[in-house]
Amino acid sequence: MKTLYLICSVILLESAAFGEVAVTNLVVAQRPGTKLMDIAYDVSSSTTNMVAVWLTVNNGISAVTATNLAGSVGAGIPAGTGKAMVWDMGTGWNTNAATLSFSVWADDGEPRCPVVKTGQTVSYRTGDDGDLEIGVAWPVPRFTVVTNSTAQTVIDNLTGLEWVQAPHALSGNSGSTNWTGAVDFCNNLVYAGHSDWRLPSINELESLVNCGADNSALPAGHPFISVNSTYWSGTSYAFNTGYAWCVHMNDGRVDNCDKTYSNGYEVWPVRGGQ
Repeated sequence: MKTLYLICSVILLESAAFGEVAVTNLVVAQRPGTKLMDIAYDVSSSTTNMVAVWLTVNNGISAVTATNLAGSVGAGIPAGTGKAMVWDMGTGWNTNAATLSFSVWADDGEPRCPVVKTGQTVSYRTGDDGDLEIGVAWPVPRFTVVTNSTAQTVIDNLTGLEWVQAPHALSGNSGSTNWTGAVDFCNNLVYAGHSDWRLPSINELESLVNCGADNSALPAGHPFISVNSTYWSGTSYAFNTGYAWCVHMNDGRVDNCDKTYSNGYEVWPVRGGQ
């Protein structure tokens, strides 16, 4: 005899939303005699007609995989009432009885962490990055120079980050420092009317790299001055925390670097971000 997946009880967590999108009236029930769970909800938005919707399930200890879904789930769901999705529990959950918690989430459908184009446009075989060029396109112009008195900074219009235009010209920036000195220098920097400068994360440093360049990894036409060296990031190397990630801006290489080393390692302050 075939054993059916049964639910002892169902907990409906508070329906969740992001920004101007709201999920309400969540109802969950197992379809009698089957492994199917019916999930009904309403979703509203004050900014868009289309939303993205997803489901999370928890057994009180850990998340339960709920991938076999059908109905009003995913991107491009029209806002409105009477929305419904169906979860086939038998494909992602191997327990016959449990108390499960359900939440339906929704937002305006914009990518929560968009991945941008790498800059590589030359293809070396079908299906590679240069062929597909997948990702968010770079804005034009990519950079905007901001002048504050005699201090100049650069806004990256792709990420919103603000960089010192000529880091080597900063007073006290020797252009050769260890990791601790790099962190301290940025934390103590007052420049262009701002005091919230910091050492960039490895992801922030890499966001400046143009993977289509083979001599100076920065995007063509960039306004930075005298940038062609190895730069510290504030991100430690988890395998050996005596090292930190760094980027070689001459060719875009990412490396793990000894935090005590200083010969030729540079500091490039940044501010902003979320």
